[in-house]
Amino acid sequence: MHDRKPMSRVARIEAWPVNVPLEAAYEMAPGIVAGIHRSVVRVTTEDGAVGLGETPSPGDAERLLGQVGPTLVGRDTDELRAGIGQRPAARPQHRRDGRVLIAGGRGATGLLSSTEIFDPASGQFSLGVSLLHARAGHSATPLSDGRILVAG
Repeated sequence: MHDRKPMSRVARIEAWPVNVPLEAAYEMAPGIVAGIHRSVVRVTTEDGAVGLGETPSPGDAERLLGQVGPTLVGRDTDELRAGIGQRPAARPQHRRDGRVLIAGGRGATGLLSSTEIFDPASGQFSLGVSLLHARAGHSATPLSDGRILVAG
C-alpha cells in the first residue's frame, strides 16, 4: 500500500436558492408544477478545483451555509469521498420525482446526520439538509405533500 498525499481540501462552499418559473406549467400526480425550485451549490478546493451540485429545495441554501458547509471546509476531499462510500447502511427512500433520498446511516466516526439525494437519470449525488439527529436503522415515509418523514 502506498501512502499518498490527499487530493485536496475544501476551501469554500457557496449556495444560492434558485426559483425558475417555467414557460408553461405542467401537471403531475401531486399537482401543477409552475417552476423549478432548488439550491445550487458550488464547492471550491484549496487547489482551485470547482464542483457544482444542487439540492431539492431553495431553503437548503441557507441551511447548507449555516449547518453543513462550515463542517466541510478544511476537510480532505478523499476523506469526504470515503464517507460517501460508507452510506449503504442508510435506507434509501424513492421520491415522487424519481430521485432517491439517502438519510443518516453509519460512517467511520459513528451515526450520520447528513442526507444526500441520488438522481438515477444523471447518476449524480447532491448534498441534502442535515437531519436534526444522527441516526441509523430508521424508517423513511413519503408524505402527501412530497416531503419525507424520517423517524426512528
